[in-house]
Amino acid sequence: MSTDQLLIIVNPESGNKQNVIDIAASVLPLLKGIPYQLRTTEGPGHAGILAKEFIASGEGTSILAAGGDGTVHEIVNALAFESSSPIPPITLVLWPGGTANALFASIYSDSKPNPAHQHLLPPDTDEQTAYKLKSVLAFVQAYSSGPESRLAAPSRLLNLSYTEILDEKGSTVDKIIAPTFYITALQTIHPPASGERSMEILALRPSRDPGISPITGDGSQRGQFAKDTVGQVLMAAYQGDHYKRSYPDGGPQVLEYYRAGGWEWTPRGEDEPSRLVCVDGTIKIVPVGGKARCTVLGDDSQGVQTPKLRVLI
Repeated sequence: MSTDQLLIIVNPESGNKQNVIDIAASVLPLLKGIPYQLRTTEGPGHAGILAKEFIASGEGTSILAAGGDGTVHEIVNALAFESSSPIPPITLVLWPGGTANALFASIYSDSKPNPAHQHLLPPDTDEQTAYKLKSVLAFVQAYSSGPESRLAAPSRLLNLSYTEILDEKGSTVDKIIAPTFYITALQTIHPPASGERSMEILALRPSRDPGISPITGDGSQRGQFAKDTVGQVLMAAYQGDHYKRSYPDGGPQVLEYYRAGGWEWTPRGEDEPSRLVCVDGTIKIVPVGGKARCTVLGDDSQGVQTPKLRVLI
């Protein structure tokens, strides 16, 4: 049995529920000469189980995640928290078949095909499919170049964040690992020092909006802020210009932008909305008197086995 296989994990329920069809039509024809296993998830958490078992089997170290950010989330957390043996470096291939696909968009921000990979595309490939194939094409190109060239292929090592939900005594009641997304454009314009483990923190506060009174601002104002401003910023993030936005008439910048090794969130007393924390698309509730804490994972920080995940570009 080959020990250089690719595991394809297809989530049939994510996004528009077309992943099974899309993978068969657009991805599998490109994998000629590449041994692979094709598995379909059967429920929540199954993607992580499949990834963990595949890596433990020694059959390969490349995983294609056909789904959204939630599928990648399951894979990363299963490898980190549930693997009983050391995890080898893993090549992660992405097919953006989810709803937001934030990780894919942050890595492959340029919608144009890579000229070095364009010869791999069938001539009748439409523009949208060509964009969705960017990660697959990078993998096929590297694989076909041989083992040594594959290791030297252009890639990005994913930084991973580690978030803990702590109770009032400081004990961990929940924990999550997530990729640090690079929709934060200044990561590219002003990159951190080589080897620096950091994350970009973007703060979006209703109190900075001149149209909301810090004293009399009511729920309807804040609701409108969430509907308009937050939605606009999230959409602009996919274009990489969200950090440039300012409020009208010379108002302040919409976003506050920080680079740090982590953050802590301490809710305001028993206020329930302030105890809600969204981590990698999952809503967590901070216990009364507790807090949320997030740090960038090192090679062996927090006693967690940190998967080394690289994405070819």
